[in-house]
Amino acid sequence: MAVPRPVPAAPADGRGFETIPVGAGPHGVTVSRDGSRVWVTCARTGSLTALEPTRRQVAAVHRVGTSLYGVAVSPDGERLYTADPARSAVSVVAAESGAVTAETVFEERPFGLVVAPSGARLLVSAPRENAVLVTDGLGAPLGRITGVDFAVGLALSPDGGLLYAANRFAGTVSVLDVSALGSMEGSAAAVVVARIPVARGPYDLAVGPDGGRLYVAHFPFDLVSVVDTDERAVAGTVAVPDGPRGVAVSPDGAKLYVANGFASTVTVVEL
Repeated sequence: MAVPRPVPAAPADGRGFETIPVGAGPHGVTVSRDGSRVWVTCARTGSLTALEPTRRQVAAVHRVGTSLYGVAVSPDGERLYTADPARSAVSVVAAESGAVTAETVFEERPFGLVVAPSGARLLVSAPRENAVLVTDGLGAPLGRITGVDFAVGLALSPDGGLLYAANRFAGTVSVLDVSALGSMEGSAAAVVVARIPVARGPYDLAVGPDGGRLYVAHFPFDLVSVVDTDERAVAGTVAVPDGPRGVAVSPDGAKLYVANGFASTVTVVEL
């Protein structure tokens, strides 16, 4: 069992938090494996913003689509994936240049994204269809997992065997067995291992590097839950103002990045 770490408090005066201004309507956030870049999607502008986390400043802004939501980065850091539900599209973006190198248009509207540790599979949430779409490393469709209760945000355990899905209207996080993901083709019913009760409005998810903590952003309720993944229970909460939507953890587990939909900022929380 993982050794529990203290859950950070959120003082009323905001001590311990920093904010980074980004584009209008920040939604998704992800971090490169080496921690040198944080990327944020902005729903209102269809842009992808690259941040230098050590300097707490914007490094570049790239126009990618119409209204970007989820974002994920490949394990090698060379590719980004963005979900554009307005166009039902998932784009593959070169991380260095911001150029779109490939795009897949679905019948479903994509929202959340997560990449398998191997980089060979990209999972795409389709909440309106209660499904998770399974694609290859370039977003080409391979199959789908059905019966996932209006899941928006997705996260994978470090070994890729468990998929966490934020059930937006149920106030739960589903834990799904996806150990056979590498050979999956066609449609398959979700194999639900557990359902973790959390506060209302779970929206996006991020797993800590050791897999012992799962962070749940609750939109628009100014709250991030911290879940003990061994106990499968909420171990604490962090109050984050201004509508937390996207959430990501630094590779060393020391920082939490939260995209604030109402403030056009990213909050950096010391864990």
